[in-house]
Amino acid sequence: MDLFLRVLRVLRILLSPVIEKAYVRCRHLMSRSETALHSQLKQLAACWAYERGFRSLAFEVAAPRSSFRVDVAAYRAFRNA
Repeated sequence: MDLFLRVLRVLRILLSPVIEKAYVRCRHLMSRSETALHSQLKQLAACWAYERGFRSLAFEVAAPRSSFRVDVAAYRAFRNA
């Protein structure tokens, strides 16, 4: 857990302003009972996707044909983007 938190701190420093803006905009959609660690995990997942070329990101997306919600959804138009 210690290593995870250290990596998370480093990634938050390097976190793209685009992801940070998207995260702040959708904060009102997040549950009030959500823990700080879970919230940070979402930011980490978004950062991971963005660094791999996924430029369309969304938080708290309804999963198709189910009652579940996806924490972070990402899309990229081209495989080598």
